[in-house]
Amino acid sequence: MRHAALLAALAFALSLQAGCGDEDEPGFTIASAAFGSNQPIPARHTCDGDPVPDISPPLAWARPPAATQSFTLIVDSRSGEFVNEPQVLWVVFNIPPGLTELSENIGHRSDLPDGAKPGRNHEQKPEYKGPCPPTGEEYSYRHWLYALDTTLDIGYEPTAFQLREAMEGRVIDTAKLIGRYAR
Repeated sequence: MRHAALLAALAFALSLQAGCGDEDEPGFTIASAAFGSNQPIPARHTCDGDPVPDISPPLAWARPPAATQSFTLIVDSRSGEFVNEPQVLWVVFNIPPGLTELSENIGHRSDLPDGAKPGRNHEQKPEYKGPCPPTGEEYSYRHWLYALDTTLDIGYEPTAFQLREAMEGRVIDTAKLIGRYAR
């Protein structure tokens, strides 16, 4: 009996060790409790939200690189007329490395976590702007989360283009979530 218990404990320990560094385990990821990967974004997080439009979705991430010093979030679309120039819905940078989520409805500057800073969306406003494709069309919306090896020293509200330039050479890893919305 004692021998069987010892073998069982050894087998369990070996299974845990084998699971460490498992090649099949996903790396850095981003997800939303509001919608799944490549699934429809609920209307409440779009321009069609009722009674209040443009409520930012909850986002959570896991397994960032150990060397992460900050995160940058850029939500954009390259659908329809935005194939060549992405439509940017939300930009947040210098998200502290200890955070693992952004709660729902924090799409305005005053609602962001301490340390996080807003950038400008396609309307040149420092806030979340929900998906709003033309009637009869469905667009895809990409939620990019970048893990950086630094915090960015930017004293203004950058566009996504300016932010991507500032991040050049500082991105350790990237996670992406795609949602869809049709009107």
